[in-house]
Amino acid sequence: MAKYAFRVTAKRMIAGKIPSGSTVQVIKDQPTTPSPQQILDAYEDQLGIVVKGVSISSSYFDIDKL
Repeated sequence: MAKYAFRVTAKRMIAGKIPSGSTVQVIKDQPTTPSPQQILDAYEDQLGIVVKGVSISSSYFDIDKL
């Protein structure tokens, strides 16, 4: 099955934990943009930044398909 990669960069400080300009990669099985939960999971897995109990939107990030 094909995999799709996305580069996700925070546009601004998010929840006081994710710094503006920080970048992670999200790998998915579908070509649709990553969900906010998938983005938060990537920040936790790759950078160790845990954000819980905060509602975020994908609009807080620049999302580029690689």
